[in-house]
Amino acid sequence: QPEKNVAVEAGTKWELWGAYWTATAFRNNFDDLLVTLATIGADGVSRNSRLNAGKADTYGIDFEVFGGKRLPENWGSLSYTAAVNWLEGTINSGPFAGRTVEGSPEYTYTASLFYRKPLADDWRLVVSGSYRGQRGGYTASARINNAVKAADFDIFNGLIGVENRQWRLDLSATNLFNKA
Repeated sequence: QPEKNVAVEAGTKWELWGAYWTATAFRNNFDDLLVTLATIGADGVSRNSRLNAGKADTYGIDFEVFGGKRLPENWGSLSYTAAVNWLEGTINSGPFAGRTVEGSPEYTYTASLFYRKPLADDWRLVVSGSYRGQRGGYTASARINNAVKAADFDIFNGLIGVENRQWRLDLSATNLFNKA
């Protein structure tokens, strides 16, 4: 059977301290939630199948801020974003009642900072950094027994370069501290 979902979301947006802020609360009510079951066949090959787990609900809160600042003459500008998200869910009926809905981290965190500075003609220096982290939750492709926790991680990325209206040359690094 197909999974059915009724989603409800309420939020607010405002401006404060030269930045734009949003806060949102949401809830998803599922009928016939589809879950992934991993099994090993007689031939020793792993196979995934989909199964209706019953009624479930997920709920959470998203909180975000973004903005920018022009610095004094010829110093450039900064722009930034940050977000914190929380999600939780429970299967309420069927063979997996009481277990956690899988496939989503419980907490996610993101942030970015971007700096641009005029150089010569229409060329600008660009420097940026970003962060993404997650905590909690269970993986989606494991058994529904919640035995496989999702990995907690923190990943930092960086970039430095030059750009104009037509070209961009940069050096970027992903996962700067080689941790995941």
